[in-house]
Amino acid sequence: MGKVYVYLMQGDKPICYYSTDIAKFMDPNPKYKWVQLIPDLSIGKVTESHKAGLLSIKLAIHDKTKDGPINFESFDAWKKPPPKRMNVFKCRAYVF
Repeated sequence: MGKVYVYLMQGDKPICYYSTDIAKFMDPNPKYKWVQLIPDLSIGKVTESHKAGLLSIKLAIHDKTKDGPINFESFDAWKKPPPKRMNVFKCRAYVF
C-alpha cells in the first residue's frame, strides 16, 4: 500500500509531521487516534521531540476503484459531528 503524511505547517514550511502506513486507516468506522508529531529538523523550528505535539485524528480511507462507492454516513463514526471542545490549537494539515 502507501503512506499517509500529515504536516503541521508554519506559513509555507512543514515544521512537524506524522507518517504511517495507509493500512491503519482503512476502517470505514474509525475511532479517534492520538498521534505523536515528529519535528522536521531540517527546518529547525521545533528542536525537541516532546515539543512537536500530539494530534487527535479520525480518518478513513476507501479505495473507490477497488471496492466501489461507499456512504460514510451509514457508519456510527460519521453520524454525528465532532465534539465542540476538541481544538486547543488551530493547525492546518495537508494529507497526500
